[in-house]
Amino acid sequence: MRSANLPKGDSTKLYSIQSQIDSSHGENKHADIALHLLKKSKLERKIFRDTTDSFISIEQAIESAGKSGNTNLEFYCLYSLRRAQFASNIAYQNFTQLDTTLQNMLSNSDITDTLSFYAHQLWGNIYEKHNYHILALNEYIISQNIAYNLVDKSKITENLIRLLQVYNILKDDYLFKETQALIESYMPEHNTELKMSYYLTLRSFEYRYSQSKSESFLKQALLLSPNSEQFDFKIHKELAIYYIQNLKIDSALSEIKYLESNYLIEKPLNHLYVQIHIEELYARFFYNTNNFSVAQTKYSSALSLCDEMNSPLLKRRLLLLTLKITKDLDDYKMAFEALRSLKLLEDSTMNRSQIVEYQKLKNELYNEKIAKKIDQLEYSRKISEFNLRTQTKNIIWLVSATIALTALILVIFFGYTQKRRRSKELLALNNLKDFIFGVISHDLRIPLYNFNTLLGMAENKYLKEEEYSGYLRTIQTELKGITGVTESLLCWAKSNQGLLKVNLTVNSLMDILTEVKDIFKTELVERNIHIISNFVYDFEIKTDKDLFTFILRNIIQNAVKFSDDRSQIEINAVKENNRVIIEVVDYGAGMSEEQLTNINQQISSPAIDITGFKSTGLGLIIAKDFAKRLNIKNEIKSVVGKGTSVKLSFECSYEVDN
Repeated sequence: MRSANLPKGDSTKLYSIQSQIDSSHGENKHADIALHLLKKSKLERKIFRDTTDSFISIEQAIESAGKSGNTNLEFYCLYSLRRAQFASNIAYQNFTQLDTTLQNMLSNSDITDTLSFYAHQLWGNIYEKHNYHILALNEYIISQNIAYNLVDKSKITENLIRLLQVYNILKDDYLFKETQALIESYMPEHNTELKMSYYLTLRSFEYRYSQSKSESFLKQALLLSPNSEQFDFKIHKELAIYYIQNLKIDSALSEIKYLESNYLIEKPLNHLYVQIHIEELYARFFYNTNNFSVAQTKYSSALSLCDEMNSPLLKRRLLLLTLKITKDLDDYKMAFEALRSLKLLEDSTMNRSQIVEYQKLKNELYNEKIAKKIDQLEYSRKISEFNLRTQTKNIIWLVSATIALTALILVIFFGYTQKRRRSKELLALNNLKDFIFGVISHDLRIPLYNFNTLLGMAENKYLKEEEYSGYLRTIQTELKGITGVTESLLCWAKSNQGLLKVNLTVNSLMDILTEVKDIFKTELVERNIHIISNFVYDFEIKTDKDLFTFILRNIIQNAVKFSDDRSQIEINAVKENNRVIIEVVDYGAGMSEEQLTNINQQISSPAIDITGFKSTGLGLIIAKDFAKRLNIKNEIKSVVGKGTSVKLSFECSYEVDN
């Protein structure tokens, strides 16, 4: 480790990580070793002037991940290597084998959606950097579909900004405007970094907007975060251009000198193309101060650097800028050379076959949208017909299930009363009996009676067709509620009879959460409720998957029920002292202290949800009981009118850190 001449702070950080690696080696914790090595590689890249040590650490991490037997971790380490190569400007043609390995793992292994998203986005970045816009577009579209499946607004918006850049280069105004509208629709309200990225991207499209409009984007970015380290280079470069355009000579030179000092001398790895950008800024500066010969020399120098550093994307932008300037100067010779170079560059990366491929891709996307609309209409029609044909059968089935459930509950109740004579247990069983019969009489009998009345009115033509269609939606909602109550009662009855077996296995938290969110997809879309996952990387948890899925489903269902339309539900997950703490937070109706006490004491606490449907409170009671059986700590906090927070805490194996 090259730590002899390092500042004390950096040396201490490296020593600390190395100590963790050595400790994990002693215990043969290969997964922990791999994760520590990835952290070490990031630190090495930051504090050293080259990437030698950083790459060695990543390669060691890949080796440890292979020994751990965790495919997702191994994929993550290989992805980290590919990303580091891209950031270090190593030609992508030299790493086709690594790309092939990653693609094969995506095809043949169960890689998480989050890792798949980042991999396809990285390939899009690589292709875009080398001017292969159609290939980049394909990768961004794949990562966009994954982001939609994850229901992650930040990932959706981030990827849409990249699509916007490609559509701008391809001069597709229709898709550009459509993508811009989607960005403004999905943009998370409090994500200032994404907003800055968006405004700075719009600012970079200087040929699309007027100077005043372009400057307004810069001002909006500056208002959001004037001291952002992540966007420091972009902010100072755009400020330099702003000062040059407005002939603020001293301020412009000050910004250029700042970039030279910080990114050519102090932080050479933080921006590989800083030399090209500085030559471009000087060219703009001399052009705007009427020193045309020096400006031309600077432009030529910047273009040569683009060839040396293999950056066709920057070269294309510089050639467009050169054309604009030579037009103002009436320098036809230089304009001709720039136009010829631009044509050669675009022909080499955007040939006729790729243009045809792009048109084909556009047609496929358009046809897919139309097909989805047709499928949706056809599905709605079939569902309506199915409901009309099977409504009576459903009611008969539910009545039969209710009778069978009542008989089962009576058997359970009398079985318990015969076996346990002590007063405490008898009182508890009486409470359970009263609660279950209350659920049956109020929450099953009344909806069934309503169904019968509605069907009679329809049969006697008392309802118009459009009115009946509306009632069908009500019936479907209530059927869903009855099915949920029946399923919960049966599951709880089985648990109290000792028939419920706990099967502990290692599971992916992200997979379980995705499965649960899919259950509520239709209702979430209809009510415009967003479930936000405030964690990026997966956790492995040891639990009974079916019981834990039941617990999480009931908690999220309760949050959805009592949340207003167009609101959001947050799911947080953190690791503390080898325990995973999952928190489901809603900002809905909340619960009183009496309702919280009733849930803790397993007493029914009925309430009316946002849609007007009566909720028994049974789901949270059973979820709390199952959590106790799985040794999961369960904590519920709630304030009337402000919302509810439910925390689940249990042991985990490890987490992947980016």
